[in-house]
Order: sequence, then C-alpha cells, then structure tokens
Amino acid sequence: MKHLTQRIIVAALCGVVFCAGVDAHARSRSYSARFAPAREPAAPTLAGKTSVGAMFGAPTGVTLKYWAHSSNAIQVATAYSFGGYLALMCDYLWHFDLQFVAGLRPYVGFGGASLFVSNSYANHEGRYGGTELAGRLPAGVEWLPRKLPIGVFAEFVPALTIAPSVQGFVQGDVGIRFFM
Repeated sequence: MKHLTQRIIVAALCGVVFCAGVDAHARSRSYSARFAPAREPAAPTLAGKTSVGAMFGAPTGVTLKYWAHSSNAIQVATAYSFGGYLALMCDYLWHFDLQFVAGLRPYVGFGGASLFVSNSYANHEGRYGGTELAGRLPAGVEWLPRKLPIGVFAEFVPALTIAPSVQGFVQGDVGIRFFM
C-alpha cells in the first residue's frame, strides 16, 4: 500500500508539472493579431467572480470558488465524509481552455485539508477521534456554459495525511456552483 501511495503522489506531481509547463508555453506564444484566428472565448470572463454551491461524493458538502484570474482560482469547501470526518479544504487551481469544447475547463491544483475525525469512527490508523492535516492534489473538469451563471464539475483528489501520521487516501466528488 505504501508503494502504491508513493506512485500515486509521483504521478499526480508529474501531471501538475506537465500541465503547468503546457500553460506557461501557451502563454509565452505570441501571435500577430492579423494572423491569429478570430474565435470566441470558450468560457465567459471569470476574473474576480465568485461561485457557491454543493459537492456530492466523498466528502459531501458546501463549496465556494473565487476566480483570481481567468485561468486561476481558489476553492474552499466544508464537507462531511461518511467515513467519519468533517473536512475543511482549500485548493489553488489552474484551469486550461479546451479549444474544441466550448465551456469545458479541465484543471489541476494543490491544497490542504484539516480533517476532524469523529469519536465514533476510526481514522486511517484505527485511532478514534482527533485532527489530521492532509495535502491534496485535485484534478478535474468544470463545465461553464456561456449563457447560464453556473459551473458543473467533477474532480478526483489523491490526498496524503501528513500529521499525526502519514497515510494516503482518495477523495472524489461531483457538484454544481452558482455565480453570485
């Protein structure tokens, strides 16, 4: 199990580095305006906008997303896992524009979580109750239709508790957010 967790973390980190490199390369390319193809942006301008909604899965809860830039966002959530913990999570996300599907924005990111394990459920090491800190590497896709003030998303999150012990686990959810 330990080797599998290490492989998942290495693969996720490689994905983040690859996607960051692709994003940096795309931003560094410069085109002359008269040779660039005219196209409508795949998603509406999002910089400075905030959306709030619900996420369902492992864990289930309330989520808020602030778009710091048209391709970068900060996502926070409070959620409960039926595995017996309340989670407070915060992630920084990089979104990528798909040229062939309007409004579909894949993303990767990194973040952290505080897990408050209930006394009635055992945590990852079999202890009851307590608080755990975890690192997260979310990857997902969000659909942002141009004419509706919503975002529909699905994400997969490999995570690793770093205190009081080291243990890998996976989170995943789907959800919807409404722009305020």
